[in-house]
Amino acid sequence: MFESQIKNRYQICGGRICQGDILRDVTVSLGVEHNSNGDEVEVEYRYCNYAVVLSQDCDLENDYKRVAENSKLEEGKKPDHDNCLQVVLVCPAYLLTDFLEGKHIASWNMNTELNSEKNKKKLKKNSEFKRYHYIKNNGDLGVPELIVDFKHFLTVPRDSLYKIHNQAYLATMGELFREDLSQRFSNFISRIGLPVI
Repeated sequence: MFESQIKNRYQICGGRICQGDILRDVTVSLGVEHNSNGDEVEVEYRYCNYAVVLSQDCDLENDYKRVAENSKLEEGKKPDHDNCLQVVLVCPAYLLTDFLEGKHIASWNMNTELNSEKNKKKLKKNSEFKRYHYIKNNGDLGVPELIVDFKHFLTVPRDSLYKIHNQAYLATMGELFREDLSQRFSNFISRIGLPVI
């Protein structure tokens, strides 16, 4: 039998944003609204205790290299924007205990129908509930038991995320674990609602 070479669920990646990065204390701008006169602006924010980066790692890496190469350009040369990412896809992650009690978004009336031992086991297996993804805890890295809700995905401007990345960063999910997360998100977001016939 083949012995797996994967020894860790999480790793520490430095420098750039990576797919599977687990972040804490992230505030995201949801949009800007102007009043009827157009002279006042209101910005709506969403605070996330935890968030996970879902954008593809190859896109994040190519954009990071592009920015580094463009910073070294001689004056007068045009920068390359071929691999430019303007936003990074992230999903809020909620503490499992808060999620099960429906307290994970305090200002919303959240459902508590999953709050049972049976459903908790199903959530942890990542098999039955397609909308959610369980992330196992790691006390050494400060990663608690989390639930990602794929219905709540957000886009964050890349530059804004880089400004907070170092202080918000906890750990990065290992490649197979982030691939599983990515596949499950893709399957959820690409589902088709069939009509009742």
